[in-house]
Amino acid sequence: MQTKPQRFSFYVQAIFWVSLCLRIFFLFNHNLQAEEAYYWNYSVHLDFGYIDHPPLVAVLIKLSTTLFGLNEFAVRFPALLCWGIATFFQYRWCEIIQKGSGQFSILLLSILPFFFVDSCIITPDMPMLAAWSAGLYFLYRALCLRESRAWYAVGISLGFGLLAKYSIGLIIIATGIFVLTNEERRRWLRRKEPYYAALITLTLFSPVLYWNSLHNWASFAFQSTRRLQTHFSFSLQELIGWLILFLTPIGLIGLRKLFKHADNKALPTQTITFLQIYTLVPLLVYTVYSCFYGTKFNWIGPGLLAILPWLSYLMYQKIDVLRQWLNMSPLLIGTYTLIMFCISYGQPEFLNKMLFTKMVSWERLTEDLYQVAASHSTQKSKPVFMPLDLYGIASELNFYQTKQRKTQPNLEPYSVVQSGLMFGFWTSPADLHGKTVVLISPVKNRLENDTLNSTTQPLSSIQSIWGVSQGQESHTVRYYYQIVRML
Repeated sequence: MQTKPQRFSFYVQAIFWVSLCLRIFFLFNHNLQAEEAYYWNYSVHLDFGYIDHPPLVAVLIKLSTTLFGLNEFAVRFPALLCWGIATFFQYRWCEIIQKGSGQFSILLLSILPFFFVDSCIITPDMPMLAAWSAGLYFLYRALCLRESRAWYAVGISLGFGLLAKYSIGLIIIATGIFVLTNEERRRWLRRKEPYYAALITLTLFSPVLYWNSLHNWASFAFQSTRRLQTHFSFSLQELIGWLILFLTPIGLIGLRKLFKHADNKALPTQTITFLQIYTLVPLLVYTVYSCFYGTKFNWIGPGLLAILPWLSYLMYQKIDVLRQWLNMSPLLIGTYTLIMFCISYGQPEFLNKMLFTKMVSWERLTEDLYQVAASHSTQKSKPVFMPLDLYGIASELNFYQTKQRKTQPNLEPYSVVQSGLMFGFWTSPADLHGKTVVLISPVKNRLENDTLNSTTQPLSSIQSIWGVSQGQESHTVRYYYQIVRML
């Protein structure tokens, strides 16, 4: 007699709770990454938009830090919350397609690499992931179950998605293809509900449009024409590698079965077509893009949400597939545990230095740089930090100086001036004439270029300072600094 999938519920729940505990542990136990600190700086400068992203991630961080205080957990908590929202809608969607398969979508969202890693750090991808999941759920109800009122929820979901990240526009493209390729679905074009949904989306998105109209459409240009003007880079092999990593070989086999009639004929044709189109469209867009330009690891992740109901269905129908996923789960959870331990405690040291050199203790490094600035501070003049990277050093210094002041109120933070990304809107290097500046760079030769030397008067030689690993505090990355006066 075949074993029923319900008998594995205990193992699925155990994996979920273990993965959740690991996530919570990670939220607390390591310093912010540069990207996270950068988005925290968003929340300090709340606005209707930013040059590289819409504002939802900033609003969520602001609400969380107001509630939980200024700490790493508070900055990252919205990521876990958004993962929970995405999990809720995936569960509901899977239960509609095949009652009893929802628990397996929770399993997949608990263990698959993209969904695990991204739920432990705060980026615009996480609020978009929540909106993407909700959008797919309500689109399925509207287009496949013919629930006209679901369109209004579609509009809300896509509106919040566009407030998180523009990439959710791929769902709109997929929806157009899904509707136009079937006569019965084209009837929706003669109904009011899709247009009301579009109006709701546009209304929610209007603050971003307003901000862009005031800034020469800078954000849209940054995410479109700027990317298309970058140098040629064939990165299809990287995209394929990310896909293999994110889905695992078991998931890739399941993806292939989605497009084989012999394997998918048990589900309604409309459901299969929906899953195929909403999975394929994002992958095809990024595949074409990767043939000409570089790609990033997080781009394809949200697009994989549409394959999860199918993989969950396969687990429900085939015990051997379920066993394969359950057998892989301890390996994945163990890998995440090792990575977390290595980042948080710097052990084993050789692995930390090999893979996680960028994960330095910014809390410690900020204290050291603060002492450098303090040693050149006078009653009349306080030095200003000027990092020479794009945004990372400035973001970390702002966060950890502010956090340091919470525990030591008498310590006045030193100003940070930077011109990269949004720092070009928030600060102005042109105002530094005659001031003492601490130049900081991860690369020594940036402090030696002729342009910089012609606009500064050196007050010290170029010196180095170590970024140490978290926990173990072994030397991992060398940073360089120089005290100068701006001419």
